[in-house]
Amino acid sequence: DRLCAIKADGSMWCRSDNTFGQAGSGGGVFVSTLSPTLGAGWSRVTHSENHTCGLDPVGRARCFGSNFYGELGNGASAVYGEPALL
Repeated sequence: DRLCAIKADGSMWCRSDNTFGQAGSGGGVFVSTLSPTLGAGWSRVTHSENHTCGLDPVGRARCFGSNFYGELGNGASAVYGEPALL
């Protein structure tokens, strides 16, 4: 289960089981309530089963979470506990 939202100041808040770092605050630590994950300036957020993506303060796509099968499209297969530039 995961939920991420962007507040009016552009900060991203998430809650997640965070198994693969999909809360954006490192992996493996359960985040049970909406908590500040990333600083201000984010303009979009979306997620799938095991990863989360958003547009950073300058409009670049960044994702975090599972990328075991290359689903983030960055040519790698790794877990990202913090936002990776695509």
